[in-house]
Amino acid sequence: MFPFFFLSFYLMAETTDVLFIQEQVEVEILNNLVETTTRDIYFNKRSVRINELDQDLSYIIWINQSWMIVLDHKTQSFSHGEIRHDRNLVKLMLKGLGYYVDGKIQRRAGTLSPTGLKRKISEWQCQEFKLNYPSSFGVATEVWCTSEKTILSKNDMQDLWYAMLGNTQPQDVNVVVTQFFRDIPGIPIQFVTKVDQQDAAVTLTSRIIAIEIRQMKNNDLFEIPNNYRVNLEGNAP
Repeated sequence: MFPFFFLSFYLMAETTDVLFIQEQVEVEILNNLVETTTRDIYFNKRSVRINELDQDLSYIIWINQSWMIVLDHKTQSFSHGEIRHDRNLVKLMLKGLGYYVDGKIQRRAGTLSPTGLKRKISEWQCQEFKLNYPSSFGVATEVWCTSEKTILSKNDMQDLWYAMLGNTQPQDVNVVVTQFFRDIPGIPIQFVTKVDQQDAAVTLTSRIIAIEIRQMKNNDLFEIPNNYRVNLEGNAP
């Protein structure tokens, strides 16, 4: 069990600069918008907090750990669990960005190809790239990135990805994520992934709509509220 009371040893009233990112996610099925959700992400180099605004849930994740706390604001309760991903599912997601030899993914230069398209997304001028999946894979992903100077660095973004993946992911993930951030010439602002399924075409769009520095109290973000009870029914999903 991760010692989630660890954070109580920090200066509880300390005000600190926290990186704030707001992300919007849209789901389309057969070109019809069926869901739009918004999440607020707070990041302070030690911890990440994700507020799922539409679900009234918050996730607290520690950098370089594989544990997270889930706060359920409706029931004023919390649960905890380890961040794990099915290795076979991860390999399926990574297939096409590399190739396998004896069950291990191999490094391959050129995970991205520029399309030459440019446009403004949110407040940033962006250029489009496509992930180099084979056409037979049935997945197409467009990545829009900006080379404009932002307060969010590539290292910050990479740390966020690793925090949300946890430390138990296969080495394959490290290979592909590292190569992706080496190849991309800027900060990824929007991902558009299209999946051809048997009965429907699904499009998932993830877009950053705000990046700010906010002054927050540590105990407002990365600690369990005193009036929240532990959820004994099970661990975090």
